[in-house]
Amino acid sequence: MISLLLAKKILELFIIILMGFLIVRFNLLTSKESKGISKVIIYLINPCVIIGSFQVDYSDEIRNGLLLATFAALIIHILLIFITKTINKKHPLNPIEKASLIYSNSGNLTIPLVSSLFGPQWVIFSIAFMSVQLFFIWTHCKQIISEDKSFELKKILTNINLISIVIGLLMFIFKIHLPNVFKSSVSSVASMIGPLSIIVTGMIIGNIDLKKIAIYKNI
Repeated sequence: MISLLLAKKILELFIIILMGFLIVRFNLLTSKESKGISKVIIYLINPCVIIGSFQVDYSDEIRNGLLLATFAALIIHILLIFITKTINKKHPLNPIEKASLIYSNSGNLTIPLVSSLFGPQWVIFSIAFMSVQLFFIWTHCKQIISEDKSFELKKILTNINLISIVIGLLMFIFKIHLPNVFKSSVSSVASMIGPLSIIVTGMIIGNIDLKKIAIYKNI
């Protein structure tokens, strides 16, 4: 049953991708204009999603679930790094390909899927995955792409997603709830993450030569 629901939701996402793709192909918007929407997603919608997901009553069950999700995220990333290294030995990959195999678009894609399949109350466990991924992105992923092994703690600590996670987690631990009018506003903005993120994906694809992608063997 879950598999069928997942397949349906993924199909819906591809339909929305097609919408974003057609907007660009019919010259209603340019691919570059997706950057403005991306900034709205990153600096407004994502924080609302994260903080809103922590607006639940504290319980040992949720706390233990967060710890389990964090541990699982660590294991998943370590496995993906190992698998990618193994593939790279037999079939050399460029830095972007390596990073793409390991690091998914966990926020913009996973959150709407989890919310649709299991309900908004389960999004909080997706945040645990995002937290772990955020650390790996600014350490391991940065090293892969830039070949710079320096550790930039400031960029990790000042990342808007991490700041939102800390705020949300503190509100969860200390049982601080937003007033209903603010909670409703945050929830309304957060609900836009799925469609807008996928439309942006379609807009970016709209500027790509699909023929070149089709014959690119590493795809």
